[in-house]
Amino acid sequence: WHPEFKPYADRQASREIDPLTFSGRDFQPIGLVPIEQRGDIQTITGYVDNRAMWVAKKFFEAEDFPLLRFDIDGIHRDMVVKLAWRRLDMPPGSVHEAFLHTSGDGGHWHNMTQYPQWRGTIAEVRIGGVGRSPDERFVLMRDQPLTLRSLTFHPHSWAGVLQTIWDEWTHFEGWRHPAMNRFWGVPNRAALLRPNLVWSAWLATGVVLLLLGQGLSVWTRGRRPNGIGLLAPIAVMVVVVWLVQDGIRMPFRVQQGADTVALFADRTLPEKVARARLRCDQMSTRMRADCRQAPPLPHL
Repeated sequence: WHPEFKPYADRQASREIDPLTFSGRDFQPIGLVPIEQRGDIQTITGYVDNRAMWVAKKFFEAEDFPLLRFDIDGIHRDMVVKLAWRRLDMPPGSVHEAFLHTSGDGGHWHNMTQYPQWRGTIAEVRIGGVGRSPDERFVLMRDQPLTLRSLTFHPHSWAGVLQTIWDEWTHFEGWRHPAMNRFWGVPNRAALLRPNLVWSAWLATGVVLLLLGQGLSVWTRGRRPNGIGLLAPIAVMVVVVWLVQDGIRMPFRVQQGADTVALFADRTLPEKVARARLRCDQMSTRMRADCRQAPPLPHL
């Protein structure tokens, strides 16, 4: 299903490759950001220029590591975790970038094979948080420090692939304008496996096996087909698929509710408008870049 992993699996089979781990103390902050360090954990306590980034310099081969696991605290809706890397054949200062999906604080897995630029000898790795909006206020309003615990590049393993799939299924995207009409259930179209495909295949397989069993029973024992006995288990399977897929997304609703409370609870209408990033996103498409100062529209 995923031939992109075959070169990594072959490389792992030819020789033992150990995970490459960077602890928080292995990184240096980029820019004049305030930091705190406790053991192997490093914290940036304030954003500067709408970002809080670290950098670590080490040479390693990208072809050894198709998977990434990072452990960061301080993630919230209006910032995203960004990974950047520089290959040895690139000039200093130029990097390739990727935005990492998460479900909140803690450890998360990411598939690096989806980036054609992930190849060759890596000379530098950067990671940190940046604001989703060009307005730095959306990061500062949360008043949350960003803590880096560890970053680990992993060789190919089926356990790592499965954990990556699960992290893709359970990522927290937050409310966006298109979400009312379309929701993929995965962070992007390059995801390894979509949950609706898996559960639809499970449901179809179950129905086929049920029909085959019913047909075999009729053929061997001469029994008449039992419509109720056939429809009941199918109905149960449909409900199971429905509940499982909805259950996977339930933490999303809880997080979105908590995020809404953190942003808007006990605020006046002008304060709510000033904190509404979606409002400014919509107004920017209408050539209104002054959404911070403009009075709120009636429907917003």
